[in-house]
Amino acid sequence: MPGQCFELLGSDSAALKQARAVLWEEILQKIAGALEIDLARLPATKSAETKVLIAALMQKVTSVSNRWLGERLGMGGPASVSSLVTRFQREGHTNSPEFQSLHSRFAS
Repeated sequence: MPGQCFELLGSDSAALKQARAVLWEEILQKIAGALEIDLARLPATKSAETKVLIAALMQKVTSVSNRWLGERLGMGGPASVSSLVTRFQREGHTNSPEFQSLHSRFAS
C-alpha cells in the first residue's frame, strides 16, 4: 500500500519528493493506458486537450503538483497548468460521463 511506503521514509524530504514522483508516474501511466495515449507522443502544444484532460484527472485522483504536471506533460509552469485545468473545469468537461467514469476508475 502506498501510504505504508511513505511512513517508512520518515521525514527525509528528498525521499518523500522522489516517492511522490514515482507514485504520480505510476498513476499517469495507468491513466494514459486507459486512454490509449502514448505519453512519448503527446502534442507539443501546452494546451493540447489530451494534456489538459490528463492533468485534470491526475489532480482529481492524486495530490500531484502543478509543477510536476507542467514538467512531465510539457504544459509550462505551474500557473499555466492551473489556468488550463481551471478553464477545463469551468467549461464543464469534468462533469462529462467520460471524465466521471475515468475518475471513478482511478479514485482510491
